[in-house]
Amino acid sequence: MSVIYNEVWEAISKHAGALAEQTGRAVVAIDARYRVAASGVHWKPGVIVTASHLVRRASEVGIILPDGKTVKGTVAGRDSSTDLAAVRHEGSAELAILPHASGAKFGELVLAVARSGRGELAASAGILARVGGAWQSWRGGQIDRLLRPDVRLYPGQSGSALVNGSGELLGVNSAILARESVITLPAETVDRVVRELLERGHIAQPYLGVAMQEVALPQEWLARAETDQAYGLLIVHVTPESPAQKAGIGLGDVIVTADAQPAQSVRHFHRLLTRKRTGEVLKLSMLRHGSALATDVTLGDRPRP
Repeated sequence: MSVIYNEVWEAISKHAGALAEQTGRAVVAIDARYRVAASGVHWKPGVIVTASHLVRRASEVGIILPDGKTVKGTVAGRDSSTDLAAVRHEGSAELAILPHASGAKFGELVLAVARSGRGELAASAGILARVGGAWQSWRGGQIDRLLRPDVRLYPGQSGSALVNGSGELLGVNSAILARESVITLPAETVDRVVRELLERGHIAQPYLGVAMQEVALPQEWLARAETDQAYGLLIVHVTPESPAQKAGIGLGDVIVTADAQPAQSVRHFHRLLTRKRTGEVLKLSMLRHGSALATDVTLGDRPRP
């Protein structure tokens, strides 16, 4: 029995080593003059995907290739809500592009492959501990699937590749999207985010242009609003030239419902807003001096600093 066990273990070890080396041909390090280098995955010709939080102040970076050479790269865009950034470079014939996995299976063996700021490969093995449906990060990013691998990422290993036992790419790893655990951004999410980052440099975020606070609705207003909910959202500031101002929303208006959903807390309203897209219409039911009115607002793109 011990002989069979040793043979199996040796075969697994050799396969894992070969898999790490193979994956490493598509993995680079990104030097953004931060305290640690980031890892990055060669996503398509001329484009590398890395972790946004490790290149957040950089416009130009150094890309450390598998052979140890460093070439220049330009940050085309970053998105903190998904912790993804796209880096353009002139291309390198030695960089591979990993095939994408057709699916992810709960419990399957996975390997996270990173590259240090000194150019060495680093790997961590485990299983895919959780697989789920679409979800939203705490920063408001829309993630197509939940992939939570049981692997460990050391500082600088965000932006690394997660591959299955066949060497197929499951996605890009981040250490900051979930408390005390690693999250893998699935390939379909990375494709969508990178496409938009290359086009406009950021991810469009729906924007209304108001500041609100929760208030109790006076009893005499409830019948006029045709609601029995206890709270609404009082408008305390309207940004000039914002979608809200263009739609006629003013100070003192109280939002009762948004897209027919009760607007009883600022947090719930913001969660609803992140599910919308720029250019879409948000249907608001409001109270103005106790009188009910309905307003449609065409959402804009949140201004960038």
